[in-house]
Order: sequence, then structure tokens, then C-alpha cells
Amino acid sequence: ILFYFSIVMLGFIMVLSFLSRSFANWAAPAYVSGTILVVAYLIKKNKTKLVIISIVLHSLLGVTLYHYHDIAKIFGIKLSRHTDPYKRVLGWKDVIEQIKEIRERYPSYYILSKSRGSVAELDYYLKEKTYIFNPAHQMENQYHMDRDLNELKGKDFIFVGSDKDVMTLKTYFKSVKHIGKVVAPLYDDFNRSYTLFKADGFQGY
Repeated sequence: ILFYFSIVMLGFIMVLSFLSRSFANWAAPAYVSGTILVVAYLIKKNKTKLVIISIVLHSLLGVTLYHYHDIAKIFGIKLSRHTDPYKRVLGWKDVIEQIKEIRERYPSYYILSKSRGSVAELDYYLKEKTYIFNPAHQMENQYHMDRDLNELKGKDFIFVGSDKDVMTLKTYFKSVKHIGKVVAPLYDDFNRSYTLFKADGFQGY
């Protein structure tokens, strides 16, 4: 039973990975039964030492990853975009605090961004629904499916993106105006930054 709970999930994700884009964490539920299965098998085969070694190694790995920045500081490792695996999730809180200050000037405006990652972070930190800009009508994530901007024709938005987005925005909004730039410096070679635009009168895709 444990085997089937694990292999069905792994098999499904494996097939999906050949057909389209997939992510490693999608197969995570397979490890719930898979871990119990492997440990039970090793104990049954009198390989308890392997279980103990695995627990010790994974505990050390977990502690190392959890305290990665502290360990890097102790060993004098200078963090950069190439040496910090956590760079994708850093700087968001500082950036959002800056966005909040600009957002307060436009309380009736909706928040809009272009990528799945930025929409998710804005959703979480702003505690409000962020819409996704999708003029190509892609269906690559949940936001593309349940946040159709065409339902908000005529509405006004604060767009969180980059300078190069301005020309595309002008195609779909009556007026577009630069209202600020927010930056959270992280390393010498990397910072998190966004340009904000006031995009009035969405005309639909």
C-alpha cells in the first residue's frame, strides 16, 4: 500500500515532466509514504545503521541550510548572487514596504504585476489580491486561470514591473505614468528592484 501511494504520484509527475514544464516539489507527497516504506524495509533487512546514518546526515544538512547565512559569515564567505541559494526569497519585505508607501497615494487602484513570482509575493505581503498582466493569454499558472484582467475593463492599476514594460502597458491602458522605483540592495552584484507605473483605464486585451 505504501509503495502504491508513492509510485503513483512519482509516476504521474514523471510522465508530466516529459509532456510539459514541471517542478520537483510537485512530487513531494510521494515522500510521505515513501519515507515510511524505505525505513521499514531497511529495518526489516537489519540495515538499521543505514537509517541512523541517513538521519544524522539529513539532520546536519538541514541545520546547515537553515543557518546558511550564519555559517557563511563564520567562514568569511562573501555572499553574492552566485553563492546564496536564498537570493530568490530575500529583499521582498523591504521592497513591499516601499511599495506600500506609494500604494497609499492611490487607495482605489488595483495592484498589477507580470510574473507569477512577483504576484505571489505581492499577494502575501500586501495582504490584497494582485492581478497578473497576461496580454499573450498564456495559461501557465493558477493566476492566469482565475485572475482574468478582462473582467476589470476601465479600472485603474498600479503596475509593479520594470522600465521596459512601459511600451506594452501603453498598448492596453489609456494612460501610463511612472510613479516611482523601489530598491532593496542585497549584494554587490544583486539587488531586488521594481519600477512602478500608474496605469489608468484598462482597455482590455
